[in-house]
Amino acid sequence: MLFMAIFCSIAIYANSQSPLTLQQCIDYALAHSIELRDYDAQVREAEADVRLERNKFLPTIGAQVTNGLSTGFQQVLTKEMAGKYERVSSYSNSAVLSLSVPIWSADAQRASVQLMRQNEQIVSTQKAEKVLEIKTNVVQRFYSAVLAKNRVQVAEQQLIQQDSVLRVTKRMYTFGLRAQKDVLDAELNYEQDRYSLLQEQSGYEIAMLELQKVMMFDDELQISDEVDLRTDFVVPFLPDAYKVPCQSHPYVQQFQMQIETSQIQQKIIRRQYYPSLSFGYESGTSGIQFLSQKNTSLSEQWKNNSYFGALLTLKVPIYSRGDVRAQLEKVKISEEHAMLMSQQAKRAIYDDLSVMLTDIRHSENLQWQAIEAEVAANRQYAKA
Repeated sequence: MLFMAIFCSIAIYANSQSPLTLQQCIDYALAHSIELRDYDAQVREAEADVRLERNKFLPTIGAQVTNGLSTGFQQVLTKEMAGKYERVSSYSNSAVLSLSVPIWSADAQRASVQLMRQNEQIVSTQKAEKVLEIKTNVVQRFYSAVLAKNRVQVAEQQLIQQDSVLRVTKRMYTFGLRAQKDVLDAELNYEQDRYSLLQEQSGYEIAMLELQKVMMFDDELQISDEVDLRTDFVVPFLPDAYKVPCQSHPYVQQFQMQIETSQIQQKIIRRQYYPSLSFGYESGTSGIQFLSQKNTSLSEQWKNNSYFGALLTLKVPIYSRGDVRAQLEKVKISEEHAMLMSQQAKRAIYDDLSVMLTDIRHSENLQWQAIEAEVAANRQYAKA
């Protein structure tokens, strides 16, 4: 058992230290996102609101049983004396069964259910927007980290080659084949390459920290650099960017749903101008027993005191002090605001994607320039 535990712990540690691919980084970030778990809770809450609003179509049934004991002075009329006060104690009980059924409300309740479902879809869309945002951030940080890592490797090779050039130049200077100026130039190039290496290493560390921050990764992170920059980054990202219609983007859908929500709210508010009809039914009985007196049995009283009643209620709005009109104006303003935000969201998506893809092309150009510099350094070393 001890051996198995040690073996499992070593395997887990080794697995945690293995380089992660882009997809593994995305999956890790999605699985450990606190914001996504919060959206899951909000979705469940919205589902509960839908069930709660839908249940209002069902009748309401209630039952009430009351038992009471009272004591006090009461005026008693007798043949001998009028107005005599005696202490009287009594025990009473009653039972009531009630039923209430909504019949018609001008479809206001259906609109309320539709509104709750719309709110549920809005939360789901916000979650989808957050998922796309996390994926985008991980892709950007991973891409930057891979490019930074490649630049570090290129800078290391350049420094090694420049070191060889410097040693060869010094040796040739010893034999009189090179001037002292050539040695000084080689030393200057070597120091410049060493400084460039330090800069690239610092940039790589910062890029890895940014990636860890987005992923919420606590351990030391290693990423796989066995990627094709053009196929592994640009192509998978385009379906989430340009190839997806702007109307289908979660950020835009969120405001489109807010517009639809405002329209449903207007429908609900207008229903306040219409009457509503409901049905109610109540049945009950009661009994009372006076202590130290002769009383009819409770069973007999319950039988004789039983009652029932049916009630049909029609509520007709007549005057609401202009509240309905004010509510409609407020919701219309919210709808107009959502329309403007939808247009702004479309523009923001276009601008963000333009900047992102420009940065990717710029990083690729820097990568190819670094490779060409490495080739030129090799030629210089071979020529020396």
